[in-house]
Amino acid sequence: MNLPKSIIAICIISLLNTACEKESNQDNVVETTTTMAERKGMNLTNLLGTWVNQADSEKSFALYNDGSVAQNNMKELALKDWTLEDNQLVFARKGSEGEQTVMNAQKYELIDLTETELIIAKDGDTLTYHKQ
Repeated sequence: MNLPKSIIAICIISLLNTACEKESNQDNVVETTTTMAERKGMNLTNLLGTWVNQADSEKSFALYNDGSVAQNNMKELALKDWTLEDNQLVFARKGSEGEQTVMNAQKYELIDLTETELIIAKDGDTLTYHKQ
């Protein structure tokens, strides 16, 4: 009779250890992400402001603290708002397919960020912006 109770106790302890281990791994992911941004020397508050495309100075966008985006001469992108996920700058886009309005996300890898320069990449293309 003690054998089944022992097996149940061992199973419960194993499950608890596994759950704690997964929670611990999640903490490490957050720590690693923070460390990566710090290691690159990026101050994420530098993202706020107006950014002008280096290749085409007529195109620019502004990132605001409330997550909204304003854009100039970039209507084809139809950017609605922005967030930062891990090491990616994510723009929510509003587009249309026929008569339907479609929302999707466009993600860019954050390569470098200083007080005056933003470098992002997507699908092998690197874009450089300067703060206005």
